[in-house]
Amino acid sequence: MITRMRSSSRGLVALLAVLLILWSTALPAAAHIRLVSATPQDGAMLTRPPSEVILGFNEPPLTLGTTVKVLGPGGEVHSGRPEVVDTSVRQALQAGAIPGRYEVIWRVSSEDGHPITGRLSFTVQAAASRPPATASPPGSTAAPVAPAPAVPPPESPAGSAALPGIVAGLAALPVIGYMVVRQLLRLRRRGGGSSP
Repeated sequence: MITRMRSSSRGLVALLAVLLILWSTALPAAAHIRLVSATPQDGAMLTRPPSEVILGFNEPPLTLGTTVKVLGPGGEVHSGRPEVVDTSVRQALQAGAIPGRYEVIWRVSSEDGHPITGRLSFTVQAAASRPPATASPPGSTAAPVAPAPAVPPPESPAGSAALPGIVAGLAALPVIGYMVVRQLLRLRRRGGGSSP
């Protein structure tokens, strides 16, 4: 009877240890780096090409492995390597970019080495395609227009911070189920063959 209790308590301790390990490894997965801002913003319509692209993150990215590629109608327009400053990544662009659609493809890693990637785009309008200025009646002054608030671009599915934790939890379910069923079968076998 005592050996049966020791065996079952060892099995429960082992099960709790496995659950604790899985739970503790899933917590850091939810705290990975994510994009919180971009200049220019995703989908922005610009009247002139920017001199750099700035990506803002919720935590400082590692310099090692950080890449930012900017592709335009004439090919690559990024210049040099990206610069990591605190929680921002800055990528200089070549001067004289032509009007058209530009795509920014980036990859960064969090301090624990977890990489995320993403894309955003902006458009540089040609001089002729800019909207015409509206004329004001004589003697009136145009009221200043407040800039629109910055809205962070939507996070790409590849950058979802919760995904690794969810995958680890789902992968652990069959293992935990196997351990529980195995322990229950052991207890039944021992209980059925012995008398009180």
